[in-house]
Amino acid sequence: MTAPLLIDADSHVTEPADVWTSRVPARYVADVPSVTRDADGRDVWMLDDVMICTVGATSAAGFPGFPATRPRTFDDLHPGSYDAGARLRYLDDAGIWAQVLYPNVGGFGSQQFRNIRDPAVQRLCIRAYNDFLHEWASADPRRLITVCSIPFWDVEASVAEIERCTALGFRGVLFTGEPQRFSLPTLVT
Repeated sequence: MTAPLLIDADSHVTEPADVWTSRVPARYVADVPSVTRDADGRDVWMLDDVMICTVGATSAAGFPGFPATRPRTFDDLHPGSYDAGARLRYLDDAGIWAQVLYPNVGGFGSQQFRNIRDPAVQRLCIRAYNDFLHEWASADPRRLITVCSIPFWDVEASVAEIERCTALGFRGVLFTGEPQRFSLPTLVT
């Protein structure tokens, strides 16, 4: 009897510290998420001088307790959180065939990017994340299942990004479940 193929449908990738700063034109670097070490010695994601999250917020694999303690810096993270090769080895060890991959920094529905004043920079951030995820998952695109982020508040830009990501091989679309929280129509009729 062969073991069933297990697919983890809710897994996150820890974005490297330079995902946005290395992928947008130089004139926008100050306007995109970046990492800094705070006074408590934690690596934190910042956007417009506002902390979005700590790097360990969703990267607690291997840390004890329930809820698990969280790593304080990138150096403390499990390699499988940010390195695709290490992730695939971890999946093999855990008996998992594939994972559906989600973002951390931009939020589940890219809502953090909506806080950026310039709509062009909002779109650049989403594109940069999707490009990163596409490259990251290229280690084994059969097993590392990509879901594209979209600027859900802009229908035309969302359609364009979905079409672009579909051509890259993305297999799903990430969309907020609560657009009403962002002064948009509710999904419930």
